[in-house]
Amino acid sequence: MAHVVELNSDVTEKSLSISSGSEIVVKLPGSPTTGYTWKFVQEGHNNGVVEQVGKWTYQQPEMQEGMCGGTGTFSFSFKAKAAGTTKLGFIYVRTWDKSTYDEALEHMVNVTVT
Repeated sequence: MAHVVELNSDVTEKSLSISSGSEIVVKLPGSPTTGYTWKFVQEGHNNGVVEQVGKWTYQQPEMQEGMCGGTGTFSFSFKAKAAGTTKLGFIYVRTWDKSTYDEALEHMVNVTVT
C-alpha cells in the first residue's frame, strides 16, 4: 500500500515516516495547458534513501463536454530504499522558461525511512 501525500496551495510541506520498501505517491495540483508543470528536484543528498519510480503522471479532471483546461493532478512515485532522511522538493515551472524558476511555487516532503 502506498503512502499518498497531497500538497496544494494551503499545504506546501509535509513530513512522513515510513519503513524501507514502502511506496510514496506525491500528488500536486496543476494545469499543463498553462505551460507549467511540476518538476522533481532532489533537495540535498539523497544517499539512496528513496528512489523515483517511473515518470510523473497527470490525471485530467472530468470536464463538461466542450470544456478544456482545468486543474488536474500530477503524481510522482517513489520507493523507500534505505534507512535515513531526505527531502523531496517540487517546483512548478515552465521548464523551457528559466525566468519562471525565480518565482516558482515550491513544495516539500520530508521523508524519514526506518
